[in-house]
Amino acid sequence: MVLDKRVLIIASGSAMTLACILFIVGNALPSWSSAKLDSAQINLLYNMLTQYDISVKDQTTSDETQVTIGLWRGCASILQLTACSNLLSSCTLRNGESLPLCQKMMAARAFVTIACIISGASAVCLFAYILQSINKYQKVLIISKILTFSSLVTGVIGIALGIVFATDNGGLPIKKSVSVGAILTILAVAMNLIGAVLSLLVR
Repeated sequence: MVLDKRVLIIASGSAMTLACILFIVGNALPSWSSAKLDSAQINLLYNMLTQYDISVKDQTTSDETQVTIGLWRGCASILQLTACSNLLSSCTLRNGESLPLCQKMMAARAFVTIACIISGASAVCLFAYILQSINKYQKVLIISKILTFSSLVTGVIGIALGIVFATDNGGLPIKKSVSVGAILTILAVAMNLIGAVLSLLVR
């Protein structure tokens, strides 16, 4: 019985560790969505950014440009050249207006980052419980269970907001598809769910 308990805790801790790694990688990748833009679509995008008083340094266009958007950075690939830049750090424009889509981006950043931290903390608690004693420090086990589900909730909210932000086309005729960063974060939530369920089985 003790062995079963130890195995469950190790399995749960391993799942949460993997979830933490996937959350971190998914959060950092500039590729939650991707789109291929032609020159006409790029011009429409530049015009929309100009309306929001967002300056674009380089307006070089080609027949086709691959664009990827993450929670923190965006990249554009023309031919074999790729350029990336940081996304907005503030949702307030020069004229005082606030972008609703930007607020979703900020919220997604916050929730996914919190999920990174909490999932890592839950893994530490689970492994610490194993190292200390299998029958003692029940509070550590209880805390780890709370953390696994807290991470799951924040991760689900973060992935939902992040996908809504990254795939929004701003009313332009641009088709975006979910990309690697979002997929990895979805996998992180799945691993988090497994870790949370396994932690519940520990008595």
